[in-house]
Amino acid sequence: MKGGNLAVRFFDQQVYPMLTNKNDIIKMLLSLIPLGGTDITNAVRAAVQDALDKPSLRDYKLVVITDGEDDNVDPTAFNKAKSVFRSVKVLLIGGENSVIEENVDTIKIQELTSESYPTRLRRFSLETIKW
Repeated sequence: MKGGNLAVRFFDQQVYPMLTNKNDIIKMLLSLIPLGGTDITNAVRAAVQDALDKPSLRDYKLVVITDGEDDNVDPTAFNKAKSVFRSVKVLLIGGENSVIEENVDTIKIQELTSESYPTRLRRFSLETIKW
């Protein structure tokens, strides 16, 4: 992985501790098992709190990667995030969420397979840089 610094939090029913070591991030990505129960609002609020606690994170872009399956997304959490981070974007994979799509710049990917993953990831990386 080339480029700048990363700070990543994984979330499902809970928000996990922040990872900044790229090898740890890769290990976590490779071990993920989607179990549902995502609390997107809680995850965004945790990211905002991270940036409030550590002001250097305010120069970061917040990118939320989700399937969007959460019926209780609070748009005010995203509005607060927009006031704290350089930019806020959502990569919505295989799902829909009108609250997210109406309140945040969103890239939608309807299907992600092992064959399409490299191309989609490259395209997403390029689009994120433009954001």
